[in-house]
Amino acid sequence: MRKISVPSVGHLSGAVSHCARVIGLGKVAGGLLGLALLHGPAVVCASTLPGTASVVLVWDPNPELNTASYQLSYGTTPGVHPNVINAGATTTAAVTGLVEGTTYYFEVSASNQAGQQSVPSAEVSYLVPAGSASAPTLAAWATAADLSAGDADPLASPHHDGIPNLLKYAFGMNGSGADVRVIVSGTGTVGLPLIAHSGSRQSPVLRFEYLRRKNSTLTYTPRKSLDLQNWLPLNVTQPSTVTDLDTEWERVVYAEPCEATTPSYFGRVEVMLP
Repeated sequence: MRKISVPSVGHLSGAVSHCARVIGLGKVAGGLLGLALLHGPAVVCASTLPGTASVVLVWDPNPELNTASYQLSYGTTPGVHPNVINAGATTTAAVTGLVEGTTYYFEVSASNQAGQQSVPSAEVSYLVPAGSASAPTLAAWATAADLSAGDADPLASPHHDGIPNLLKYAFGMNGSGADVRVIVSGTGTVGLPLIAHSGSRQSPVLRFEYLRRKNSTLTYTPRKSLDLQNWLPLNVTQPSTVTDLDTEWERVVYAEPCEATTPSYFGRVEVMLP
């Protein structure tokens, strides 16, 4: 029995949704995005995703024709905004990874083609609801990674590393750059699944270890194959261990006993969107 090779770990299948639903409208604050540079009024709206540790900010476009980009700044103290997201020319930005029960404060500024930046808009606040949080949507994850248009497609690999956005989203990987990491067994908190042989020669085991998003709509399915053509479900129906990592992630291990006389086994983890 040969050791399973890492490159066979990823697979995409199923229907893919390209849209993220935004439900509910939060606080609305009016602000003037201009002095000498920008003259028109703008509105900053916090459009929330109820019960999640994320928020989508939407604002009116600035009327100046030479507006090149918008910057969303935020923090946990009123008037102090150390975190900055460059939204480009779009008038919306998603902020993920927020802490439940914490109030965040946001403001938006604009820059023209010469790189001059306006004064910020009026500040808007958002209290992240406490309780079990749903995972950020794939669309929100792509926005936070500064991906847009075709680069944000679930099956796209915008950084040419061979890893589609859907797999990076599913396994906690970096969407802002090339990333081909494989999870470190027992301690890893990011990376593609690790599929390998374990056990003895007399009692071999095909072992799957991977991260899984909590409270998400993704479906993770480990499968095995003898020929890389026909993929079968595992005989074991439950993971051997599920380790809680934080409010968003858990580490899953499946152990599939194998026939000692079979020359080779292959494995992969299928990830599906609803």
